[in-house]
Amino acid sequence: RVTEAADAEKADENRESEQPGAAVYEFVNAYNAEGTLKLDAEKTFKNGTLKGGEFTFELRDAEGNVLQSRKNDAAGKVSFAIITYEYADIAKSPFTYTVQEVAGDMDDVTYDKTVYTVTVSLKDSEDGTLEVTKEIDQGGELKFVNESHHKDVNPKTSITLGGVKEYEGQTLKKDQFEFELTDE
Repeated sequence: RVTEAADAEKADENRESEQPGAAVYEFVNAYNAEGTLKLDAEKTFKNGTLKGGEFTFELRDAEGNVLQSRKNDAAGKVSFAIITYEYADIAKSPFTYTVQEVAGDMDDVTYDKTVYTVTVSLKDSEDGTLEVTKEIDQGGELKFVNESHHKDVNPKTSITLGGVKEYEGQTLKKDQFEFELTDE
């Protein structure tokens, strides 16, 4: 006789009711499904030139714990590592995360203080995959804008001045007069 038990306790009950010496077999059906979340942000630097690794961004869980910390690339892209969810995570869904920029120490930069909330919902697709749906508040995209207020103390400028000298009643000779430019 073959008995299928849903859990260990049920299996013990079935063993006790069997005839002595009869074999008891337990079948355990397992199912798992996975899904992934990919989050990317965009960095813009007004009045400045972006450099790779210049600004830092954090992905935090609902309790405020830092899960990931990433820096921008030279094109302004910020890529967080993929988060993988399993079937057991459906019971914990929805997940809430925040994404924000970490203020740096450049005095001439206004850092973006926006904190985005990302809500992630999971649903079993019943084919071994999870449907992962994300909602991002404040427009649906993770966009951060910083502004530089850097003032160049030695600006490089040039000016070309010209003039015409008229000398009435005489013929003007080359290098006959000199001109001086003053700040008065």
